[in-house]
Amino acid sequence: SLDLPEERYPEEAGRIEFQRQLEERIAAAGGDRIESMAVASYPPPRGGVWFSKFTPEGGEPIAELERIPIFMTWVSPGYLETLRIPLVHGRDFLPGDETDEANPVIVSAEWATRMWNDERAAGKRFYAGGRGEPVLFNVVGVIGNPKLTGPVATYDGLLILQPREAADLSLSLAVRTKGDPLALVETLKQQVWAIDPDVPIEDIALVEDLMAGTLAPQRFNATLVALAAGVALCLALIGLYGVLAYSVGQRTREIGIRVALGAQRSHLVPMVTWQGMRLVFIGVVIGLVSALALSRFIESLLYEVDTFDAMTYATVVVMFTLVSTLACLAPAARAARLDPMEALRSE
Repeated sequence: SLDLPEERYPEEAGRIEFQRQLEERIAAAGGDRIESMAVASYPPPRGGVWFSKFTPEGGEPIAELERIPIFMTWVSPGYLETLRIPLVHGRDFLPGDETDEANPVIVSAEWATRMWNDERAAGKRFYAGGRGEPVLFNVVGVIGNPKLTGPVATYDGLLILQPREAADLSLSLAVRTKGDPLALVETLKQQVWAIDPDVPIEDIALVEDLMAGTLAPQRFNATLVALAAGVALCLALIGLYGVLAYSVGQRTREIGIRVALGAQRSHLVPMVTWQGMRLVFIGVVIGLVSALALSRFIESLLYEVDTFDAMTYATVVVMFTLVSTLACLAPAARAARLDPMEALRSE
């Protein structure tokens, strides 16, 4: 991220020339170590917030989109390739799009769904603007839904990319390298200062670090909940084992009487185990119903995990069932192996 001094670059033409020279110099200095690069008005995952009235061509304004901020970023061709943003439908920006009077834009799939209920929205058009004359934009491509400010934001994934038309004082250069990207840090700095030694470099960071910083609050909250849930699960399993083992152990005299009367040990263990497991199954059903009812309260802490995730529920049910089976099976088998007289004398 760079901030051009306003007193040295008061005109847009000078800023555009700086960006052009910077791209040329870095491409030449990096050689085959650079796969691709692009200039944007904001570094990922940030963007400029845009409030406006959005109207699909030939339709009515989408009231929902007027009440929430839309992220907008100016980018150069190659931005999607550099950041590996998947193109769902349509095309990427091409050289010359920044001067195209059709106002080409690339939108996220979530935006296309809310605007037209269609992710394959390339070729469709919409108006933006409420105070002055609305501007007509032409959608040329649709990308996947980026995580802009964290997975819990209500406007998450609503992004509009526009081809770079104007050069602001602040800009971000995205560079994808071959090998260790940090090895090119000094080269990048030197190329900036070779053009103008007075230009401050605000930040140099890996994209994964930028994303990690964005998700830090959610990661912290999720970690706390996971630790609490893990402790609760261990206590529940230990308590369940203890209660069932004690319950089955109390039936030692009954088992001794059954053995003395001719009951087969091979039949006793499944019978006693099943009687204990019936309580477990009742508890599992109650637990599942309670979990489904209460899971919506932790929805904001979940990232790409549905509150009704079948794998999570199945894993917990299997864990409780296995521990419960062991809790019933172990004392039942131990009691069944006792001599009938010793079992009858037990308290």
